[in-house]
Amino acid sequence: MGLFSRGPKRAASRFPHDIVRTLELFGRFEANPQGSGVDYDEVVHKLFIPYVEQANADPDGFFTDLRAVVANDAGGYATFGAARLVWELLTGDMKKNPPAPALTLVKAGVEFKRAHGLGLTMWEMDLDLLP
Repeated sequence: MGLFSRGPKRAASRFPHDIVRTLELFGRFEANPQGSGVDYDEVVHKLFIPYVEQANADPDGFFTDLRAVVANDAGGYATFGAARLVWELLTGDMKKNPPAPALTLVKAGVEFKRAHGLGLTMWEMDLDLLP
């Protein structure tokens, strides 16, 4: 502990400082691809490519951290973006049996879609059958 310490250090986030904004943009794109004005390629390079390995190596930790990032999302678009990111990052058996933190985000995304009159996929409609 240094002479001018201000208390314990917080753990460094695996996400950049602008992740909430990027998730919001992705959520807006997913809600309205043609009308959002969002550059999908830019979002893909910021959200998918950097996190595929992390999400597959430590799904519980990764999705828990992602859920914490959007915990105070007032408008819902960042949460919806996080839910859609979950869907893109889950692969194979994890998509059939998602980790609990990922499932929490997806369910929040479903609630966003219902609140905004967006259609649900068959997988989203079957969420009640998941643990």
